[in-house]
Amino acid sequence: GKATQLATQLIISTPEFHGTGIVSRSGVERPPPAKSAKATKPYKAVIHLMLAGGCDSFNMLVPYDNCKNDMYEQYKEVRGNVAIPKSKLLKIKAGTKQVCKNFGIHDKLTELKDLYDDKDAIFVANVGVMTKPVTKRDYKAYTLTQLFAHNAMQSEIKRLDPRNTVRRTGALGRMVDALSVKKFKTRAMAIGSTTASLMGRLDVSPPIFTVEQDGVTPFNENEFQPGMNQLVMDLNGASSSGSSIMGETWCSGLHEATHQTDVLNKVLKSNTVSTTFPDTSIGKDFKLLSTLIKARTDMNAERDFFYLQMGGYDTHAKVEDRLNSNFGSLSAALKAFVTEMKKQGVWDNVVVVQTSDFARTLSPNSGEGTDHAWGGNSWVIGGGLNGGRILGTYPDNIKEDSPLWLGRGRILPTTPFDAIYNAVARWAGVKEKELDAILPNRKQFKNLFQVEDVFQTKATAP
Repeated sequence: GKATQLATQLIISTPEFHGTGIVSRSGVERPPPAKSAKATKPYKAVIHLMLAGGCDSFNMLVPYDNCKNDMYEQYKEVRGNVAIPKSKLLKIKAGTKQVCKNFGIHDKLTELKDLYDDKDAIFVANVGVMTKPVTKRDYKAYTLTQLFAHNAMQSEIKRLDPRNTVRRTGALGRMVDALSVKKFKTRAMAIGSTTASLMGRLDVSPPIFTVEQDGVTPFNENEFQPGMNQLVMDLNGASSSGSSIMGETWCSGLHEATHQTDVLNKVLKSNTVSTTFPDTSIGKDFKLLSTLIKARTDMNAERDFFYLQMGGYDTHAKVEDRLNSNFGSLSAALKAFVTEMKKQGVWDNVVVVQTSDFARTLSPNSGEGTDHAWGGNSWVIGGGLNGGRILGTYPDNIKEDSPLWLGRGRILPTTPFDAIYNAVARWAGVKEKELDAILPNRKQFKNLFQVEDVFQTKATAP
């Protein structure tokens, strides 16, 4: 009956159920966690935005004119019926030595065009998951990640550790570890999504929160009977000296998690944004992200790390219709986000790194769509960027005789995602000597970005 169900639920909440030692209770109420001290270091936030499904990014950044090899004609020939007419593209200057002096951005990404012109955006050309530099002859032998698979390539972008040097951690999580050790007040939060990129060492970094549109789900929100939650807290009360360490770890963790959940929900309710965001899924996510950033003072945060994703990019059919819709929604959300960050006075202290599982085949399929590929184009935005430039190397040949062509227009990447995070980590406050622990595969590459390549001023780690 109900009594048995209640007893079962209470039993599985106890430290004895989760540990092997004997727990000795002191009989007193466990004190609340100590409040963190006020933030003393300048605030910065790193945001990883995943366009999940494999964005067709060769229709996001397109050769335009003043090209060495008539690249737009190559693009139009290879892309066939999914090629974008030059007249629709938003023209930008490359800003660096590339195969073309001018490129075109997809016409629905108007906010990204404006940010690029304002030098608040950077494109990274032909970037991808890489184990080491490879050629079309040896990439299968030397690439450890399973290619062309959503789960494997998304996972590796979040982890950037193909040799599993630091198991069960993500690139952002390892940044959090490094900064937490140096006594930065850090937060790690996933916006309604997975937390793999934020995972760090449990004994070093604060817990990761997954925050939904309506906040963080409270502990045992629907009590089996009134007063049950207080019973659970009593069963996990303060322990005596000599009590089980494993049991104490469980008890203190439960109290800390419930306390932080309550604090976060209260902070979210007391901090609201004044900007109107689009009533779309990605618009709501960026609004929540903006609210969490606004709560930085109440939460005493000095370094924030966020992960959010936007789905709908697995465009096996009607690729251009899907991109028109997705890019339109994304552009509107970015515009509101940038506006809000400027209102809060932190646009120069925020960086958004966009990734995707992989790019898509340059050659279309029979359904006016494109299929899974590898190297593609990404972007970074933020008020403190040395922007208005394309980093990496855009392919100078995208036809079948290209040394980067792997069949059906799958392009071999030449810049690793590690290059971007090499600069972002330094900007966030990580010291040069700590980068190998955060990016354990970085020594395989000679084309990593330095902080001054991406940001306006050289980072100095406190």
